[in-house]
Amino acid sequence: MKRVITLMSTYNGDKYLDAQIRSIMDQQGVDVTLLIRDDGSSDGTLSLLERWRKAEPDRIEVIADNNMGFVASFSRLIKEGLKRYKEADIFAFADQDDVWLSDKLARGVKAIEGKEEEYAGRPIAYASNTMLVDSELNEIGLRWRCGDIEITRSRGLVENFATGCTMLFNRKAAEIYDRTYRPGLKVHDFRMYQIALFAGCFIWDKESRILYRQHSGNQIGSQPFWGRMKRRLLKKRYKEHTLEKQNRAFLRDCGDELDPEGRALIERFCDYRKNLKTRFQLLANREICYSRRESDFFYRLKVLMGTV
Repeated sequence: MKRVITLMSTYNGDKYLDAQIRSIMDQQGVDVTLLIRDDGSSDGTLSLLERWRKAEPDRIEVIADNNMGFVASFSRLIKEGLKRYKEADIFAFADQDDVWLSDKLARGVKAIEGKEEEYAGRPIAYASNTMLVDSELNEIGLRWRCGDIEITRSRGLVENFATGCTMLFNRKAAEIYDRTYRPGLKVHDFRMYQIALFAGCFIWDKESRILYRQHSGNQIGSQPFWGRMKRRLLKKRYKEHTLEKQNRAFLRDCGDELDPEGRALIERFCDYRKNLKTRFQLLANREICYSRRESDFFYRLKVLMGTV
């Protein structure tokens, strides 16, 4: 069986953590090792983790550390995973509050193995849809409709379809991420998605093999449209240049891994503020867009304002 090193960052997650670890330990068709880094929890998380470590000493390792934030924590886990498991060639991200179906990892491994010959020596990553559930695991619905998903480099400049907790990736992808990571990175799964999309292969699975728990700590879309717009305006998100900075950082950090076409695409996007013509060229580009109208509306508004 293929060994999968599953990387979990925890922080004050004792309420749902036991069910998540159990679902990972119950994965079928793969040999699972769970490497957990606790990001400075102050609740019962560490005690729960210690019980699991004692129960599964050959399959669970725990790193108790100081608070760094989730992006830095997952990035540290990639570094530790590469160092501790030198023979491993498949890694996976895991959140602390979901529940995985028993074939989640095996399904991702099979997808990656199907691309290994074609993309030998290059980064490969897999991600899937998510089934949203409430705090009691009652189904809400799929996160993505099939018609929303279009995996292209152009869309990969602005929208991430790779929810971290669904992701598996090969060792090459992990090595590139670790080698190019710099403190200040905003989103770890978006960076991994772009590495695979621009430098190798990204695989999208329209089906979900995960129950993606929604609760008070991670509610999605809980406000109506104008409520979300008001929040964006009050937090001055229209001034942040988030996507421009993110793609400039990706080009700076991973440019040597990209082909000329990919570099040119990112450069054109990042230089859209060069003059009025380049700004309107980006505005008119329908290949660079969001899948949902609200997000695309806000994105195009920011293009006009020069704050993408």
